[in-house]
Amino acid sequence: HGGNSACNDGFAVVVMEMVDAQVAGVAFSANPLNSDRDECVIDSSFGLGESVVDGSVTADRFIYDKVQKKLMQKSIGAKKLERRLNTVEVGGVRK
Repeated sequence: HGGNSACNDGFAVVVMEMVDAQVAGVAFSANPLNSDRDECVIDSSFGLGESVVDGSVTADRFIYDKVQKKLMQKSIGAKKLERRLNTVEVGGVRK
């Protein structure tokens, strides 16, 4: 900003210990498919959430209506692989 800006942009880093999850996924507090803030979307799969995030599996998807407090849609995806923590060696991920 050249030193002339009144902007106080912040920066944060979060470091978390990875656990050997049996099921993991991604949750959105608003539906990213239609921008509906009254719905939340959860995509999940077996193992680590990496498979959901990188798209290597078709994840299970749950769409929940936060106002009516009910499950609107549930679809079970084809999950052909499962990524887990490599607990035998010194870390990493195994398929």
